[in-house]
Amino acid sequence: MHKDQQRLQDVFLPQITARIVATDGMSERDCTILARLLRFGPDPLYLMETCPEEFAVLCGNLGLDAGTATEIIEKAHWQGPGVLLEGTGLDPEWMNPGGPDGVEFITDVPEAHRLEALWLILASASDCTEEGYGEDASMLHRIRVANTAVMTVSTLSALETIDLMEVACDTAKKFLDETPWRTDPLFGKPLADGDHALYVGYKLGHPCVAATSGALTFYGTIPGTTLAEQGVTVQKELSPTFGIVFPKG
Repeated sequence: MHKDQQRLQDVFLPQITARIVATDGMSERDCTILARLLRFGPDPLYLMETCPEEFAVLCGNLGLDAGTATEIIEKAHWQGPGVLLEGTGLDPEWMNPGGPDGVEFITDVPEAHRLEALWLILASASDCTEEGYGEDASMLHRIRVANTAVMTVSTLSALETIDLMEVACDTAKKFLDETPWRTDPLFGKPLADGDHALYVGYKLGHPCVAATSGALTFYGTIPGTTLAEQGVTVQKELSPTFGIVFPKG
């Protein structure tokens, strides 16, 4: 056994095991971040946690309180992007709130729209694989993917407010343009591929949307309704508005 393998076995594995069985918030968050780094790829929550200074700068440039922003990114991670639309409706006009010359005063844009923009900016840098990396993906590759996302956030944090809103707008339009739809065979809901499909479906006015990621199918709803009210039964309920159906077998 190589000496570094021995060190991982003697030092790192016991620390991981301790965090897996612990019930404190810090241990749980450590596991979430490690799972994103080594298994599922970087998402907005991972980038918020691993780029705290850049995240604070983004919040400041968007006129957002960092505590409020942290809460919405966490909620979007655990409950799906439907939480971003609470109080905003589905009107996409905010994406060009200042007209062709951009945003003159960012605080003139409703806070809910600025929070949505923040999520979109982080999503533009994310590289998720909710079904998990395959066994052929080396640990080095997984770390490189995460590092690339972190460097992208660092670059974005140097942008001015007008440019940040343009990034958010462009990301939303890219998601809209690159999401083909079909019908979910289980419940007859709009179905598309990719982590962003739920967000796109909500923006198109669908109260309940299905999104595939590898072999998993995620179901989510907009605020004001639930999966049960939409006639959807999931195998793993993450919240009343968000859950997962696993493949047969």
